[in-house]
Amino acid sequence: MPRVQNSGHVDVHGTLVVGVYDSGRPGGSSARPQHGNRPAVAGLPAASDTRQARGLEQGTSLLSLRVGFPPNAPPLSFADARGQPSGLARDYLQLLGQAGVTLVPETSHDWYDLREKMRGGRIDAVMAVPDDSRYLGKDWVFSQPFISVPNVIVTRRGSNTVDMAGLSGKRILLSDPERLRVQVLQSAPGARIIAARSAEQALQRLLDGEAQAYIGNLALVDRLLRQGLSGKLRIAAPAGFNDQLSLAVKREHAWLATRFDQLLQDMGPRERERLRDGWLAVDPPADTHWGTVARWGAAILLALLAALLVHALGCWRLKREVAGRRRLERRLAEVTHNLPAIVYQMRRAPDGRLDFPYVAGDMQPLFGIERQQAMASAPAVMACIDERDRADVEAAIKHAARDFLPLVLEFRTLATSPPRWVRSQAQPYAATAGTVTWSGYWVDVTDARAQADALQQAMVVAEQAAEAKARFLATMSHEIRTPMSGVLGMLEMLAHSSLQPGQRSQLVEAEAAAQALRQMLDDILDYAKIDAGALQLDPLPLPLRPLLESLHRQFAPAAAARGLPLRLDVDPRLAAAHEADGLRLRQVLNNLLGNAIRFTDEGEVALRVEVLEGSADSLQELRIQVIDTGVGIDGETLQALFQPFAINDVPPQRDAGGAGLGLALCQRLVQLMGGRLQVHSVPGAGTEVDVLLELPVASNDDLAATVPGPGGVPPLPVGLRHARVLVLEDHPTAQAMMAWRLQQLGVDHAVASDGREGLQLLSSSLFDMIITDCRMPVMDGYAFTRLLREREERQGDRRLPVVALTASLLEEDLRRCRDAGMDEVLTKPLSLVHLRQCLLRWLPAQVGDAALADG
Repeated sequence: MPRVQNSGHVDVHGTLVVGVYDSGRPGGSSARPQHGNRPAVAGLPAASDTRQARGLEQGTSLLSLRVGFPPNAPPLSFADARGQPSGLARDYLQLLGQAGVTLVPETSHDWYDLREKMRGGRIDAVMAVPDDSRYLGKDWVFSQPFISVPNVIVTRRGSNTVDMAGLSGKRILLSDPERLRVQVLQSAPGARIIAARSAEQALQRLLDGEAQAYIGNLALVDRLLRQGLSGKLRIAAPAGFNDQLSLAVKREHAWLATRFDQLLQDMGPRERERLRDGWLAVDPPADTHWGTVARWGAAILLALLAALLVHALGCWRLKREVAGRRRLERRLAEVTHNLPAIVYQMRRAPDGRLDFPYVAGDMQPLFGIERQQAMASAPAVMACIDERDRADVEAAIKHAARDFLPLVLEFRTLATSPPRWVRSQAQPYAATAGTVTWSGYWVDVTDARAQADALQQAMVVAEQAAEAKARFLATMSHEIRTPMSGVLGMLEMLAHSSLQPGQRSQLVEAEAAAQALRQMLDDILDYAKIDAGALQLDPLPLPLRPLLESLHRQFAPAAAARGLPLRLDVDPRLAAAHEADGLRLRQVLNNLLGNAIRFTDEGEVALRVEVLEGSADSLQELRIQVIDTGVGIDGETLQALFQPFAINDVPPQRDAGGAGLGLALCQRLVQLMGGRLQVHSVPGAGTEVDVLLELPVASNDDLAATVPGPGGVPPLPVGLRHARVLVLEDHPTAQAMMAWRLQQLGVDHAVASDGREGLQLLSSSLFDMIITDCRMPVMDGYAFTRLLREREERQGDRRLPVVALTASLLEEDLRRCRDAGMDEVLTKPLSLVHLRQCLLRWLPAQVGDAALADG
């Protein structure tokens, strides 16, 4: 019998006619996504003999594939009351069941959830995906489209927008922005795109005034407008492009897309139109006969009688289910009343009103009210929250409702004095017409907060004690070092006077003792600086081979005086220059070579440099070794040597004086360089000390820039030196090198160690450009750039240039940079010349003539 309602909306493209709805079809005019338990094969036909035969023809046997579908896009695709696929997607899934596979439906919260499952490989096939969704990656293959639905422009009633050109420069909501952004911006340049999780949410936000228009699928829009929004919103005009819905499958199942294409071809246009018209609106026939209506009327009457019987049976079943549910609720209440937590359900309406439909547990100790009061009045619950935290709680709930996010927060309540700390954690599970529902729990974390606060206070006290010690050591070392310099100066003057042989011998001894004392004071001062965090590395382009040869020449005479050969072995793969702090590296190797020669009586001492496997052209992993055949060290003594000022219990043969800072200081300096220091020793057989470092390879341009003369790279034009650059880099050496390059070019800058710290700096300071490393802890460069672009769109801020800095040359990594929203990619090793050219391209020039003259 006909089950239609006239609507009067007709698609002018000829692809889809929307105007009459099949209200008797499952998920008709009021269908919305529901989530439930997923059976092995739900709502789809079992594998028949015919399907088995066709599957064997494809060489697949009976496979089991996880299949997804858009859950909230009626009438094209949605989840029914049991969470199973419905709409036009269900009919084509049933058709797909003839391809020789077992389809296991996967229910998703919304299109965003489904898309993340596709990207994460948690699903094998998806029905009703637009065939231009290329951003999903090259691992997905699309069939021929089985339906084409036009996109339309939706505006508030009274708006004068009539076409895409009229949207230029305005805010536009998109429920699939990654796919439609380019097409929209081509027709409406300068438009500001705002992302929404669904068409339903987008229309609600359009009503709230967050944007001037929404662009989306006509079938979805028309259905939503008929559910109560038609008096407030209107379809203004076609958008000029269609959604071509297809089957998407993983590349390893590409045969399934081919098989689906064959099934579509076998169906023919008439059968496909029949499936489409069963779910989408069609025009009523103009020549309706009353005789036909009478015949159908009898059928309708019988259908109504059958419906009454079904309704009576449903009421009986509903009463039984309600009784069972009440028994379960009583049992749950008994259990939760004895738990140290409160379980709740919370709803937030579009106007911001809260209510708690369900609360289980003892609320009196935490909130000072009974659960009945909480369920009767949400303001009573909010009034129990400390005023210092109430605004933050309300803001967190509003933000979570807008983006359908989990709630994780802590706040104080006024049930007792002092206040109790409560942790709330809840997951959203439903969103209907702008109303979001969470289920979660409250738990008392007062004791845990007190322990955390005590630990934090203890850390502060310990840090203050360490800082005080470091300041004392630094002050005393500095005060002693000043007169020590005078002593050395006087000894040097005395050495240039005429002395008797005995006096000159005494002078040499005095000068050696004074130099040893100065070295000890320098070590104490450096260690104090490291403890206080005041010792900064100054990495510059440094040729390592000349440094090692210089050390060999310096220590060869001392080794020869003890009858020892000093051998130097350098790996031929060692790069010409690296970015390193030459002064501190020399200090470490000086200490290690001095100890090796001092405690070796026979054999040899060797200085070796090896380039480790896995090194790249832009970053070399080095092992610098100092090896001797001396007395060696046992394990217990070795541990003591790594403790500052620990010179007790050192064997007599190794006790050569000093402050006991040698290895401890070397270890701290190497750690400051981002490396490791390892000692391997056998008593009586010798010692091997390994310094493991990762050093960036310096470019020839950077190396030349450190040499004074006309070959240096000039600073930026005066017109560009007003700009500020934010650098995101976690490696200390790379941080220092980037700071040095920007200083050479005369550019003001700030440095952050990860993306989260960078976002905080952008919130408090103004910058004109960002240079970010791609791989960082906490938040990498890709995530940072995506969040920055989203914040710029949401707040209407200007677009900051973001330049990536990476050592990878793989096309996949370069594409990730572009997809994240980065404007340019610089590869390591970065030269000063290339950095200058990049700054000239992206920094905003306020004195354009100067920039052009220089450029």
